[in-house]
Amino acid sequence: MTELDLRIGFIGLGAMGRPMVENLLKAGYPVTVFRALPDDVESLEALGTRIAHSPAEVARTTNVVEIIVRTEEQVDDVLFGAPDGGVAANLEAGSVVLIHSTISPAAVSTAARRLAEKDIAVLDAPVTGSIRAAVEGTLSFIVGGAESAIARCAPVLRTLGSGTIRVGEPGYAQIAKLINNMLAGVNGVAIAEGLALARAARMTDEVVLEVVNAGTGASFMSTNRDALLEMGRQSDLIGLGYKDLLLALQEAHGREVALPVTALATQFLAKYHQI
Repeated sequence: MTELDLRIGFIGLGAMGRPMVENLLKAGYPVTVFRALPDDVESLEALGTRIAHSPAEVARTTNVVEIIVRTEEQVDDVLFGAPDGGVAANLEAGSVVLIHSTISPAAVSTAARRLAEKDIAVLDAPVTGSIRAAVEGTLSFIVGGAESAIARCAPVLRTLGSGTIRVGEPGYAQIAKLINNMLAGVNGVAIAEGLALARAARMTDEVVLEVVNAGTGASFMSTNRDALLEMGRQSDLIGLGYKDLLLALQEAHGREVALPVTALATQFLAKYHQI
C-alpha cells in the first residue's frame, strides 16, 4: 500500500477529530467520515469529504480507518456493532485501523486480536496535544503495533502531527497515554488547590501563575492554563480527565500498583465537578 493508495475513513468529529479531517483533506487524501450526530457535516462535505451513514459504510470504501470517539464502549460499537458488524465485518483484508481514542489497554489488545483474525492490523495510536495542535497539524502520536502497519500509515501521521513515539504492541500506547494523563490530571488538581489558597489570601491568579511559571512549580498545565480553559469550554475536558484517571486506577489495580495521589485527584474531580 503506497501513499497514493490510502483511502481514509474517519470516525469521530469532535473538537480534535474535525481539524484532523480538515488537515487530511488539505493534504489531498480522499476521506470518508461518519458522525453519530449528523449536525454540522456540511462544511466538511463542501471540502470534498464523503459522508457515510454508518461505520460499516465507512469501512466499505476505505483501507485506513481512524477512530477518535470518547469511550471504550463507542470504540467497540464502531468496530463490531450490530446489525452490520461495524468496521471489522466490512473492511478489506490488509487494511489498518488506528485507534486514537484513550481507552483501556485491554480493550485495544482485544480489538487487535479480533481484527488480526481478519488480516486487519490495529495501531494503538492515542494522541497528545491541544485543539490548537490538531488544527496546526502538530499533534504527537504514541503508537503501538506492527512496524509494517506503522510504515503504511506514516504519511498520514506526518500530515496530522509533528512526531511519533513507538512503544511496542497494541495496548502499550494506551498505558503510556494514561500515565501522561494521570500526571497531567494530578498536576491540574494541585494547581487548582494552589489558586484556591491564593484567592483566600486575596491574590490574583495572574500574579501567582507568574510566580509559579518563573519557578520550580512551572509545568505544561500551569504555562498553558488559558489554552486549556478554552479547550475545556469547547469540550468536556474535566469529564475526559476523570475518565482517564479512572482508567489509570483500573490498570494499576490489575497490576497491583498503588496510586494514592491519583486516587485523591480522582476523588477531587468527582466531588467538585459533580461527575
